[in-house]
Amino acid sequence: MTFLGRGVPCRVQDKRLVVDELPQQAGQPNFLRLKGPVVLDTLPEFRAKVLSARSHNLVLDMAGVPYMDSAGIGALVMLYVRHQRDGRAICLLGTTDRVHEVLKLAQVAQFFQFISTLNEAEPNPA
Repeated sequence: MTFLGRGVPCRVQDKRLVVDELPQQAGQPNFLRLKGPVVLDTLPEFRAKVLSARSHNLVLDMAGVPYMDSAGIGALVMLYVRHQRDGRAICLLGTTDRVHEVLKLAQVAQFFQFISTLNEAEPNPA
């Protein structure tokens, strides 16, 4: 239990982020499934897995991300810049309405390709 000023209790949501790397098939983008919020407290897990992704293109399965904060948005933008610089693509799969709205409000949604199925992801160049 956490307390907000003057001892008012509030319930803290689970702030764990699990990033699972799914097996990559030849020519297919790297696929990471995120489960949990992408927030300041979870950025070490996010960065460790995402920055180690070795394929040309990357798909982030965002269906399990209930919310993001400004630090999470910043991490996604940093990832976009790095991939853009290297000529690689990032696709966000199954993004929830809440997270999509946050990215639009932050005016960064235009940097990402939003997809609803893995078949829509860009394959790695031959």
